[in-house]
Amino acid sequence: MDEFAIRKTLADQLFKIIAGNGWSNCAAADFMGISRNELFGILNQKKDIRLSTLSLIAAGVGRPIAALICPETAQHFDNAEAIRRIQADLRKLQKGGAV
Repeated sequence: MDEFAIRKTLADQLFKIIAGNGWSNCAAADFMGISRNELFGILNQKKDIRLSTLSLIAAGVGRPIAALICPETAQHFDNAEAIRRIQADLRKLQKGGAV
Protein backbone atom coordinates (compact mmCIF):
# COMPACT_ATOMS: atom_id res chain seq x y z
CA MET A 1 0.00 0.00 0.00
CA ASP A 2 1.55 3.29 -1.04
CA GLU A 3 1.43 6.68 0.66
CA PHE A 4 -1.39 7.98 -1.55
CA ALA A 5 -3.56 4.92 -0.95
CA ILE A 6 -3.08 5.33 2.80
CA ARG A 7 -4.02 9.02 2.62
CA LYS A 8 -7.15 8.15 0.63
CA THR A 9 -8.16 5.40 3.04
CA LEU A 10 -7.64 7.70 6.03
CA ALA A 11 -9.70 10.46 4.42
CA ASP A 12 -12.46 8.02 3.45
CA GLN A 13 -12.61 6.58 6.97
CA LEU A 14 -12.69 10.02 8.57
CA PHE A 15 -15.47 11.21 6.24
CA LYS A 16 -17.46 8.10 7.18
CA ILE A 17 -16.86 8.57 10.92
CA ILE A 18 -17.66 12.30 10.81
CA ALA A 19 -20.89 11.72 8.88
CA GLY A 20 -21.86 8.73 11.03
CA ASN A 21 -21.56 10.80 14.19
CA GLY A 22 -23.27 13.84 12.70
CA TRP A 23 -20.23 15.98 13.49
CA SER A 24 -19.23 19.16 11.75
CA ASN A 25 -15.58 19.26 10.70
CA CYS A 26 -14.96 21.71 13.54
CA ALA A 27 -16.49 19.36 16.11
CA ALA A 28 -14.61 16.41 14.61
CA ALA A 29 -11.29 18.25 14.88
CA ASP A 30 -12.05 19.01 18.53
CA PHE A 31 -12.89 15.36 19.28
CA MET A 32 -9.69 14.29 17.54
CA GLY A 33 -7.52 16.83 19.32
CA ILE A 34 -6.22 18.40 16.11
CA SER A 35 -6.71 21.78 14.44
CA ARG A 36 -9.41 22.38 11.86
CA ASN A 37 -6.77 23.24 9.28
CA GLU A 38 -4.98 19.97 9.95
CA LEU A 39 -8.22 18.00 9.57
CA PHE A 40 -9.05 19.88 6.37
CA GLY A 41 -5.63 18.99 4.94
CA ILE A 42 -6.05 15.33 5.88
CA LEU A 43 -9.57 15.11 4.44
CA ASN A 44 -8.36 16.67 1.19
CA GLN A 45 -5.37 14.29 1.11
CA LYS A 46 -2.99 17.24 0.89
CA LYS A 47 -1.21 16.83 4.21
CA ASP A 48 1.50 14.48 5.32
CA ILE A 49 0.49 13.15 8.69
CA ARG A 50 2.72 12.44 11.64
CA LEU A 51 2.30 9.27 13.65
CA SER A 52 1.57 11.33 16.76
CA THR A 53 -1.29 13.07 14.92
CA LEU A 54 -2.62 9.75 13.67
CA SER A 55 -2.53 8.48 17.24
CA LEU A 56 -4.54 11.49 18.45
CA ILE A 57 -7.11 10.94 15.72
CA ALA A 58 -7.43 7.23 16.50
CA ALA A 59 -7.92 7.94 20.21
CA GLY A 60 -10.45 10.68 19.44
CA VAL A 61 -12.62 8.46 17.26
CA GLY A 62 -12.14 5.28 19.31
CA ARG A 63 -10.56 3.18 16.58
CA PRO A 64 -7.18 1.54 16.23
CA ILE A 65 -4.80 3.25 13.81
CA ALA A 66 -4.91 0.23 11.51
CA ALA A 67 -8.68 0.65 11.10
CA LEU A 68 -8.09 4.18 9.83
CA ILE A 69 -5.43 3.42 7.24
CA CYS A 70 -6.12 -0.13 6.05
CA PRO A 71 -9.42 -0.82 4.24
CA GLU A 72 -9.51 -4.49 5.25
CA THR A 73 -8.91 -3.70 8.92
CA ALA A 74 -11.52 -0.94 8.77
CA GLN A 75 -14.07 -3.43 7.44
CA HIS A 76 -13.19 -5.98 10.13
CA PHE A 77 -13.50 -3.29 12.81
CA ASP A 78 -16.90 -2.18 11.47
CA ASN A 79 -18.11 -5.78 11.35
CA ALA A 80 -16.95 -6.43 14.91
CA GLU A 81 -18.73 -3.27 16.12
CA ALA A 82 -21.94 -4.35 14.38
CA ILE A 83 -21.74 -7.81 15.96
CA ARG A 84 -21.23 -6.26 19.43
CA ARG A 85 -24.31 -4.05 18.95
CA ILE A 86 -26.40 -7.02 17.79
CA GLN A 87 -25.25 -9.11 20.75
CA ALA A 88 -26.09 -6.30 23.17
CA ASP A 89 -29.55 -5.95 21.62
CA LEU A 90 -30.10 -9.72 21.87
CA ARG A 91 -29.15 -9.69 25.56
CA LYS A 92 -31.67 -6.91 26.17
CA LEU A 93 -34.39 -8.82 24.35
CA GLN A 94 -33.59 -12.01 26.28
CA LYS A 95 -34.04 -10.07 29.52
CA GLY A 96 -37.40 -8.80 28.30
CA GLY A 97 -36.26 -5.27 27.65
CA ALA A 98 -36.89 -3.08 24.66
CA VAL A 99 -34.17 -2.51 22.11
